[in-house]
Amino acid sequence: MQKYPTYHKNYENAPQDDMEFRFAVMSRTVPSIIRKGYAFTGWYAEPECKTKVEPDPYAEADYYAGWRPWTDEERERYENYIEVITEAKYIIARPKAYTWESFLPFFFYANKLIFEYERFSRPLDDDADRLLAGLATTKEKLIQVMDPEKSIWYIWGNNGENMPQEKDAADYDYFYRFDYPGFKPCIVPFMLPDQSKVKGNIVVIAGGGFSLRWNQTEGYCVAEEFNKRGYNAFVLQRRLVPSPRLDALLDLQRAVRYLKYNAEKYGIGAIEHIATNGYSGGGGTIIGALEECYGLRTPNEFYPDYVCDEIDLINSDYDAALLIYGGFAPRQTGNKNLPAIFAAVGARDSLILRDGFARFEPFTDLLCSNPEIDLELHIFAGTEHGFGTGYAVVEQLYSPSVAYIGTDRWMDLADDFLQVRFGLIPRIYKKGCRPVPMY
Repeated sequence: MQKYPTYHKNYENAPQDDMEFRFAVMSRTVPSIIRKGYAFTGWYAEPECKTKVEPDPYAEADYYAGWRPWTDEERERYENYIEVITEAKYIIARPKAYTWESFLPFFFYANKLIFEYERFSRPLDDDADRLLAGLATTKEKLIQVMDPEKSIWYIWGNNGENMPQEKDAADYDYFYRFDYPGFKPCIVPFMLPDQSKVKGNIVVIAGGGFSLRWNQTEGYCVAEEFNKRGYNAFVLQRRLVPSPRLDALLDLQRAVRYLKYNAEKYGIGAIEHIATNGYSGGGGTIIGALEECYGLRTPNEFYPDYVCDEIDLINSDYDAALLIYGGFAPRQTGNKNLPAIFAAVGARDSLILRDGFARFEPFTDLLCSNPEIDLELHIFAGTEHGFGTGYAVVEQLYSPSVAYIGTDRWMDLADDFLQVRFGLIPRIYKKGCRPVPMY
């Protein structure tokens, strides 16, 4: 068994190690660390921080973080950053409220700050100041085309206020977290102009573990691609840490129910055909919901103080799940009405396949035990984690710039899979007479 160092944050009630912290340790690099109200002074050999050391990422040793209180200047700097980035996070969760041409430059600067600083617990520096200046400039150039609050749909009652959550949720620490105080789960609708020609509806859940929403490559551009193929798409802005994983699962279950309940209100076509599509942690959200939050199960089974409404009584099952480098199938579950599953992963995915083929066991178990469930699996040669729509996206830019052979066709393969599942085309046809896809 390989041995790794143990890095102690070294203060009371420190949050659990996040995904990037664990990745750093596993990849033999020294993790970055940050704490609200304090500046990091280095790693030490003992909790009392007497002997400063340079950690050896290959040693089986304990290292303890040292801290000092922020100076007044540092406090002002971080408080200003939190105020600015919180507003930016609100805006980038509502892309339909702005013209795409004005939104994308703002989206770029916001993502650079979130994914280069918050994601890696990187302290603010001069580069952050330059990005903040760019964010301010692009914010001034945003062209609003509708009320941001009307560009999204809050999925929980009373405009998102009545949602199941922990009793101490009001006390969560959101410092350097993707979510922020007052965040409410919602859907960003990408609906086709003519609902009479819609093939189905897809709830899209971007990855980022349960710490981030990677909407720049696994959310908004995915929704646009499904639109091109004849589907409505609904990007789910699920809850993330510090909220527990369960909350994200309940958000997905509620999103499916919300669409079914409000189909007539919003004029959603083909509501009898619903699929989910998750990437990495978004796929994990789908699998978790299939294992725990499915069918007629209600949130008050998990949060007894929550009062269910009419939407919670709707069956939350759906037709198909598209799991893209986010696991392959649920494990043992009481869910007797599992959807059809389309799964895809790159053969060089060091995250999903880090344990070899152990991750495939739930898929093969399901394949052998439930032959009536439609299952399809694609492993693409030469492809790493995070291919999104099938293309690589450089420097957090929205427009894809590098294509992978194989993965550049996964959405077309998924389209065929869904059309068969939805009963729109037959699975079997005579040679030379392939059914014409519906568009």
